[in-house]
Amino acid sequence: MSELLSWEDRLGLALVGRTRKTLVLDGFRPSAVLIPVYTNRVAHYVVLTKRVEWVFHHKGQVSFPGGAFDEADGLLCVTALREASEEVGIRPEDVRVLGMLDDQATLTSNYIISPFVGAIPYPYKFTVNNNEVDTLIRAPVSLLLDPGSCFPTTLPHDTSRRRRENSSLALIPLPGI
Repeated sequence: MSELLSWEDRLGLALVGRTRKTLVLDGFRPSAVLIPVYTNRVAHYVVLTKRVEWVFHHKGQVSFPGGAFDEADGLLCVTALREASEEVGIRPEDVRVLGMLDDQATLTSNYIISPFVGAIPYPYKFTVNNNEVDTLIRAPVSLLLDPGSCFPTTLPHDTSRRRRENSSLALIPLPGI
């Protein structure tokens, strides 16, 4: 049966078939990111950005396109799609939203991030907003799923010096995609 389903259908089923962890924390603002996924028929890729150094939050960091929830958005999914459009030119109508991953909290800027996974066509003509994005990164999913590619980091603002694992391990491995 799974041979009859597209990779998008299989990923979507895996995402909706799991219990998603949500966060509600005092003093934290809602935000959303889009995890754009595509295949070139050889491998699957996700699209990330390296932020410019002059933005207020997350200077120079590698992240998925996204940002703060705006009341005019109405829904966090709309926030993710709007921000992806603003930052890298992914048109909302070109995204097939497949599901969500667990909420994550940023310790540096007090946001709760709701990640939306969306399939985009390949090839895609990205339009990078140079006021927010320094570099567009196309990362093979296989690399992100390889524990040897991820490394523990110590956050400079974290006085307890806790070690935190790279969040790329939150991606769900699915056999056959």
